[in-house]
Amino acid sequence: MEVCPGRAQEEKRILRWVGLCLLALILISFWAHFPTLPRAVTYELAREISRSRLLQALAGWERLENGQFTVYYRPEDTGAGWLVLDTAAAIYQPVVELLKYKPPAATAIVVHPTQEGLAETFGWTAQDSGAMGVYWAGVIQLLSPNSWLPSDNPVRQSQLFLENGPVAHEFAHVVVDYKARGNYPRWLSEGIAQYVEYKINGVLWTGQGSSFDQALYSLEELADFSGLENQNLAYRQALSLVLYMAEVHGEEKLPQILTQLGRGATLDSALKKALGLTLAELEREWHSWIEGDLDRWL
Repeated sequence: MEVCPGRAQEEKRILRWVGLCLLALILISFWAHFPTLPRAVTYELAREISRSRLLQALAGWERLENGQFTVYYRPEDTGAGWLVLDTAAAIYQPVVELLKYKPPAATAIVVHPTQEGLAETFGWTAQDSGAMGVYWAGVIQLLSPNSWLPSDNPVRQSQLFLENGPVAHEFAHVVVDYKARGNYPRWLSEGIAQYVEYKINGVLWTGQGSSFDQALYSLEELADFSGLENQNLAYRQALSLVLYMAEVHGEEKLPQILTQLGRGATLDSALKKALGLTLAELEREWHSWIEGDLDRWL
């Protein structure tokens, strides 16, 4: 029996279309379960392009590296470069163990001799900034410890920088960003970064106007973190939310949340998976928790 060539080709076309339709259904189902994943892939690509451009601009800078970090600095800041590298090496393992993640490549740290130089990187004015450290696009930017630490006692300087410097905080941002693949609200990243500082240095951050004896921001409002008027209150609320999750549900839940976010889950789904709570339930439980020990937050 002979097979008609035209009929065979038609059957192949039908099978091809059936296969494509099945693939489309699988992809639609996948994106329905992980709706933020395409955005995460785009974010990662944009971050690495920006990171590459930032590092290309540092071609003339001095450099120190240890496999985990690469520190860029100006020749007049050699001592600061070594101090930053030593401090970064000291906090690396505690942070990656707490958050259960190692960045895929050495983290770049840029040490700026002046506040003006740091601010200029982001188009700020020195008066508007005041920051000692900033994380953006896979790169940590720091104000040189030489500009704000006493230099008469190197041992004391090293201890002060470890306890009060921004390295642990900013490296926590790196880990959160890469582990969650950019899929997280800023309040969560800021809360985890402060929690990391607390675990490593025993420092619980407070700032003027951050007392909880006032109307607190809702989680919906915290989603617009950078646009909130009282930044000190926003930062402290972020810390208290992460402390609640760690102290009530267990510290191990923090990396679990980040893992779910990195897989493309929404925040609500990630919280439900890790804590057994929706975002709305988290907010209610957190309010009850702080009201039970309000003096801690005054």
